[in-house]
Amino acid sequence: MEFDAKNKKEYVSIVDRNYSYVSVSSSYLKDKGIEYKDVVGRKLEDIWEKETVENVIKPFIDKAFAGDIVQTQSYFSFSSKRKKHYQTSYMPIYDSWGKIEKVAIVTRDLTKDQFINAQLYTDALTKANNRKAFYKDLTELSKGNKKYYVFSLDLDNFKPVNDKYGHHIGDKMLIKTASTFESLLKDDQKLYRPGGDEFAILGQNASSKELENQAQKIIDTLKIAKFNKKFQIGVSIGIINVRKKKWEKDKIVKEADILMYKSKKNGKNGYVLKEI
Repeated sequence: MEFDAKNKKEYVSIVDRNYSYVSVSSSYLKDKGIEYKDVVGRKLEDIWEKETVENVIKPFIDKAFAGDIVQTQSYFSFSSKRKKHYQTSYMPIYDSWGKIEKVAIVTRDLTKDQFINAQLYTDALTKANNRKAFYKDLTELSKGNKKYYVFSLDLDNFKPVNDKYGHHIGDKMLIKTASTFESLLKDDQKLYRPGGDEFAILGQNASSKELENQAQKIIDTLKIAKFNKKFQIGVSIGIINVRKKKWEKDKIVKEADILMYKSKKNGKNGYVLKEI
């Protein structure tokens, strides 16, 4: 199936477990200078150089089929035109039974400034948005009379695991956790890693009931996420849903953190929500 990407600077393709194209966006076809029939049903190596497929594309696709969301940035030529900076995301697509059957590959064209900004506002380890991005976006949300919300997420039992098994394992857990959180985001939400084992989510216009349902889904999903047979982690969540009052952003963040710590005191693996 051919479709239009939301952003004309995005090239979207979907591949199956045989590394064959299932569908592509019209922008993909246009900039590659090929037709739909020349892509769908064909193997990756029919479109890209074999070395690139084997050493770059396939390994990331395999990670997505393993349940991870992978994001990379690189400098290459998408078509016959000059090389550019691109950001490529590999995301699993689940069937109705919860099994990963396909992988979506989304490649975004980054200008030089966008590439620099992406580096500036991206957490190097997890590829989530970083602390700088969090405060930048929160500043925008807190302007005017917008209705928005903040999730403050802190991992439970992470420090003992990190101390016992080392930072290498701890880093893998953080990457897996970020991938899990990313998979549960709604279209208008963003994930951030302000630092350490702390994460945050920002979004707009949601009822407190919707936020409670999402928080519970995050908790339940992390419970069954496969990290290692020897250990498991959880998450405590504080949510502040800004509906009527206008608070300074620092007060909002502080309140969300207070709610998160209340959740920890209540026994961890839970959430506390406040609507203002």
